[in-house]
Amino acid sequence: AADISRDGTRLALLFRELPTHTWTLEPGESIVEALSRPACLSERPPGQQEALAFSDESEGYYMVPEGQDPKVYFVAPSQACPRYPPAQDLGAVVADSLEEVSGLALSGRDDGLLWAVNDSGNGEGRNFISAIDTAGQHIADLELPMTVNNDWEDLAIGPGPLVGENYLYVADIGDNDLARTDIAVHRFIEPRLANSGSLSSVQEVETFFFAYPNDTAHDAESLFVDPIRGDLYVVTRQRSGDTKTRVYRASPPFEDGTLMELDKVLDGDDNSDLNDIVGADLSRDGLHLALARRGGSALLYERSAEGPAFEALKYRGCRSVRTPGKQDSIALDAQGSGFFQLGEGASPHLFAVPAP
Repeated sequence: AADISRDGTRLALLFRELPTHTWTLEPGESIVEALSRPACLSERPPGQQEALAFSDESEGYYMVPEGQDPKVYFVAPSQACPRYPPAQDLGAVVADSLEEVSGLALSGRDDGLLWAVNDSGNGEGRNFISAIDTAGQHIADLELPMTVNNDWEDLAIGPGPLVGENYLYVADIGDNDLARTDIAVHRFIEPRLANSGSLSSVQEVETFFFAYPNDTAHDAESLFVDPIRGDLYVVTRQRSGDTKTRVYRASPPFEDGTLMELDKVLDGDDNSDLNDIVGADLSRDGLHLALARRGGSALLYERSAEGPAFEALKYRGCRSVRTPGKQDSIALDAQGSGFFQLGEGASPHLFAVPAP
C-alpha cells in the first residue's frame, strides 16, 4: 500500500514484511527525488497490514489489516518522523571560558547538568571541561590533568571499566590541514557536582590513540559512545580534498596509551543525508541517535538494541527545525527525544528543542 498526505508533504509505503517507510518532502522536491533518499522507519502494528491512509492533519496515518472484523490502527506522528517544534532560546551562557564551544553532552547522572568543551586552543589554556545547567547558567570549569587541547571537537558520555560509573570521552579529533596520522580520545570518570557548585577533581585521565585505515587523514568533529555495546564512533566531515563523510568504529576494550585502527562502517555513499556532520550524540539508553549538520537541521534516528548503533544511519533521519546561529554541538535530553545545542562564540546561546 502507499499514500501521500493531503498537503503533499508526506509520503508512505507499506511493505509486506518490512517496517513502514515514510518520507517528508523538502520544499520543491519531487516524489522521485524523495524516494531516492533513505526512509524514516516506523514499526508495524500486529496482523497482515494491507491498507494505509494519512490522517487529515497529514501527520500520522491509519492502517487496516486483512481478515474478518479488522481493527483500525493509528500510527502517531511520534512513530513516523515527527515534526519538531522550533528551538527555544534559553539565553546566553555568560562565561569568559566559553569562547568556541565544539562539544556538548548531558550528564550521565543529572538531568539538569551539561558538559561542554572548547575547540582547539593550540595546546594553550583550553584543556578543561565546563559545567553548565540546562537553564544556561555556567557553574564551573575543571582542568584535565596531563592533557593538551590540540583540536578538541566533541565529547560524549559512555560506559567504562568500572561498572556503575559514567565516563566522559573528550575527542581530540580535529584536523583542518588533513595532516594528523593519529587522533586521540581522553576518558575519565564523570566529575561529581557538590551542592556548593564545586566539582570533584579528575584524578586520572586515560588517552587512547586511533588511526584511520591505510594511514589516511580526515577532519572529524563528531564522537559518540554506545552505552549498549561500548563501541566508540568517529564521524568525519567533508573538506576540500576529503569530500565524503565517513563513519568509523572501534570496539572495546580500550587501553591507556595504545594505538588502535578504526574500522570504516559507513560513508556518504550509503546515505546521502550524511553530509557536513559537526556533532553527534547517543542517548543514555542507546536507542536514540542525533547528528548535527553545519548550517542545517539536526538529524534524529531510532536504533535497535539488537544491532550496532551505526545500522540506524543507513536510513533517513527525522529532521528538526534548524537552530539559529552557528552550531557545532548537540546533546540529547534525558528522554532521548529532544535535544540541546550550544552555539559558538563569546557568551554562546543555549537552545533546547523539545520532543515533538
